[in-house]
Amino acid sequence: MDAVILAGGKGTRLGLKNLPKPMVDFDGLPLIHRQLIKLDQAEVFNKIYILTGYLGDTIESYFESIIFQNIKLYFFQEAAPLGTAGALKQLLNQEISERFLVVYGDTYLDIDFYRFIEFDNSLRAPLGTLFIHPNDHPYDSDLVVLVGNYVKKVLPKPHNPNHILRNFANAALYILDKKIFSSSLEFDNKDLGRDIFPFLPEKSFAAYLSSEYIKDIGTIDRLNDALRVYKSGLPNRKNLNYKQKAVFFDRDGIINFERKPFVNLSNFKIYNDLIPFLKVLRKKEYLLFIVTNQPVIAKGFLSLDELDKIHFKLEKGLIKEKLYFDEIKFCPHHPEKGFPGELPEYKIACNCRKPDTGMISSLVSHYNIDVENSFLIGDRYTDIKAGNDSGLNTILIRRGLAGNDHQLFPNTIPDQTFNSLTEINLP
Repeated sequence: MDAVILAGGKGTRLGLKNLPKPMVDFDGLPLIHRQLIKLDQAEVFNKIYILTGYLGDTIESYFESIIFQNIKLYFFQEAAPLGTAGALKQLLNQEISERFLVVYGDTYLDIDFYRFIEFDNSLRAPLGTLFIHPNDHPYDSDLVVLVGNYVKKVLPKPHNPNHILRNFANAALYILDKKIFSSSLEFDNKDLGRDIFPFLPEKSFAAYLSSEYIKDIGTIDRLNDALRVYKSGLPNRKNLNYKQKAVFFDRDGIINFERKPFVNLSNFKIYNDLIPFLKVLRKKEYLLFIVTNQPVIAKGFLSLDELDKIHFKLEKGLIKEKLYFDEIKFCPHHPEKGFPGELPEYKIACNCRKPDTGMISSLVSHYNIDVENSFLIGDRYTDIKAGNDSGLNTILIRRGLAGNDHQLFPNTIPDQTFNSLTEINLP
């Protein structure tokens, strides 16, 4: 596969006067050099097209005597600003690979490119795959609306504060198909995220959710923050080439109070011990997931849209504390029939409904989870069995349903039992 670096930025907000933005110093090397080192080390890329603009000769001359092991550099300098879409269209008649990676020249990233490419290959969405992540400032980010593993809509900032928008941020890292140039949209002097992606058909792109580190350094504050994190080694540790430790949470009874007859938007309320506990786990570098059975969908008690609003309410509350879950998975199925208003398409036996392990195993595979050093926290033996069968360390919390389904799983034993999240001290 080939790759493209959009390197036309001026860096005005970084205070750069005689350097283009991608040449900003990043711990002793220009940022773009650090990007190219990562692309070279991935051993999956061949040609790298560097699309320059302001002081582009500075970038090209810097790399004249630098040789990489696996990649070869090609430079294209725009005579006048073309926008990210217009700059990319310069490659329309070049011998670039059918699918190619697009990296913005003002981001530092450390990701498993091979895993990203394999995901794109597995779904093969018509126009490529967008790298999506939750972050601690979603309303200052371009957001996407998802339908399963695909992008329904790309929503550039600023956002209407009254809209229900989940924390799925466009990280400005893409695998694109050359067919994108066949779009009837005008590319010259346009921005990919603002002027192209929002106007393409639904499911043009797959959505690759990842916990890996990617950060734009477009301001001095963001640059300094990225440098601090880089020097800590965190970006490399979050690379999914390496095993990750995680905590899997059941939802009702652990995250939020159980409600009768069921949890809905108006009665959803989180426990007071959740936010302090999540802050501790983040400091200890755990990934955070929710895996929740939601049979209310199959029974017709709650719609998928209402469930989405509940999770938006949860995310909005966490964002105030700069917290987020890396992914929320739910099972909408329920095999028993006979409920008024039930949805037949969800009245099936599945492998995702706990105590089955489908939700957990998909996350373990996607995020390369080290199950021996990861945990599941639940209030039912249904949860504990799913965790035990997945190889996780299991914790039963005696609140919510407080393990009242033990008779269904008499041979299932949690590794630890507590009354609240406050009592838990994970390594």
